[in-house]
Amino acid sequence: MSGYTRYPSHKTSPKGEEAESPVGRSRSTAGRWVRLALVVGLLTLFFRLTTLGNRLVGTMGNPILLAAAMQATSDHPLINLIDEEKAQISSGRELSGMQARALSAIARSRGQLTTAEVWLIQGMADRASAYLSQFELCLLYWNEGQRAHAREACRGTKASLQYWLNRGYDADDQKNLDEALDYYDMATAVDPDSVRAWYVLGRTLFALERYKETVAAYEHMMALNPTPPADVYEALGWSYLKLGRPEPARAILDRGLMVFPDRQTYYLAMADVFRAEGDLLAADSWYARMLQRWPDDVRAWSGRGEVAIADNRPDDAIDYYQKAAEGQPQGFGYWLNLASTAWAEDNISLANEAYRQALALQPDNPSVLLQVGRFYAATKQVDEAKAVFEHILQLQPGNDEAADQLAAIVDSQRP
Repeated sequence: MSGYTRYPSHKTSPKGEEAESPVGRSRSTAGRWVRLALVVGLLTLFFRLTTLGNRLVGTMGNPILLAAAMQATSDHPLINLIDEEKAQISSGRELSGMQARALSAIARSRGQLTTAEVWLIQGMADRASAYLSQFELCLLYWNEGQRAHAREACRGTKASLQYWLNRGYDADDQKNLDEALDYYDMATAVDPDSVRAWYVLGRTLFALERYKETVAAYEHMMALNPTPPADVYEALGWSYLKLGRPEPARAILDRGLMVFPDRQTYYLAMADVFRAEGDLLAADSWYARMLQRWPDDVRAWSGRGEVAIADNRPDDAIDYYQKAAEGQPQGFGYWLNLASTAWAEDNISLANEAYRQALALQPDNPSVLLQVGRFYAATKQVDEAKAVFEHILQLQPGNDEAADQLAAIVDSQRP
């Protein structure tokens, strides 16, 4: 005996032994009606899709319009629209966005810019692709030099943000800052909430030394992102300083130091803020704080030398300038600062060496040559002075000072 219960199975009666029951006949009839209904439904769906497909072809992709538009945008001769198509266009029937943009392309190729504009405005009524017609309208204005119209046409169309940013990046790469600025300005118009757009706009304005606009752009950016990249604090600080506003400059740099305490240029900027306010002691303290952390930074040594000169401490200035020149021997400006300070303090030997170093680094720089020539002339180094002024006149034949100095040397050598 098996280990599980066997239930009786349903057995099919031999053919002819059992008549169909009323319930069986009812089920069979219902099944046929269901199948018939499905067939009818499928046929109806087929015809509706066929009709809809024809309508979509006419609405979305009028072949003649699209062919004409493609030819227009590829500088090929335009095909002629047949009478039937002309009638459809002039019938007043609402066009799809695609049709409107195709008609606009045709009009643009014929120089009919007003007509192109009208078609694009009409295309914006098609909600499914209104943003595309709006973007094309924006480009139409832009390419015609109507930048203000373009801004208004594209305002708030965030989908086009990356397009304008990319165009700006390309202009940046080509060192065309004015063109880049226009694209970045457009980017802020299409998406006023884009931190990136405001950042690149501010950066470009700062590079163009448009400080008031730099402040406006970066302040807007910081309202969106209170902790921007490090260069924003620095650029804002310098911009405030250039605008004669040392207090907000100091405040933004303090804020930057809390976020980026190792940013050396913040120390330099902070020292410049106090120098602008006439607080030389505070300025010197910022250079000193910087040198405690970065003792070989020649910018801090040179800045400290400038503060010492302004504070009438020439001996300290000489020490600081020497540190800068020794730290960066190729920096001819540091040698010139050291030379002029040493000369003023009657340290002729040190001045002589420093001027010699500057001259070796800039042998064909008329500005440097004039400074060296004056020193040689004043310290009675006649041959050296004469050689320097003659070289200046070779570089700049119309240099009046060099000509006068040379004439004076020649006169002094006459018996």
